Amino acid sequence: MCEDILFAVTGTYFDGIKGLLHEYQRKSIKVETFPGIVTCSGATTLGRLYNNLSSAAWKRLDLFEGDQYRREIVEVKLEKGNFEPAQTYVLKSEFADRFSSENWDFADFLKYNKKFLSKIFGFAILSQREL
Repeated sequence: MCEDILFAVTGTYFDGIKGLLHEYQRKSIKVETFPGIVTCSGATTLGRLYNNLSSAAWKRLDLFEGDQYRREIVEVKLEKGNFEPAQTYVLKSEFADRFSSENWDFADFLKYNKKFLSKIFGFAILSQREL
């Protein structure tokens, strides 16, 4: 959801717009500051849709998200009411025990947990060497 985090991982700025993801819930991950999403009947999750990601950006995102997530094609509802196909990372069911009982709050993340960026910048430097 953060342009600066996406840039730190991919090395590129992408335009993003608000979107809703139906039938998915975002929750906190235990002992982490970042969230994960999982399918959940009746749930709606607010996020951002970024367009025109390059294959190199997807490669870096796949590496960053790791083996505990799978990339899925979903339908995102945009502000004008239309739906757009998109890709997102969903926590694999075998890692569901990593979810906490708390919903993740984006405003709290921005206010208290931007220290997460230091981990990402380290990742960005390392991943450039691997790709």
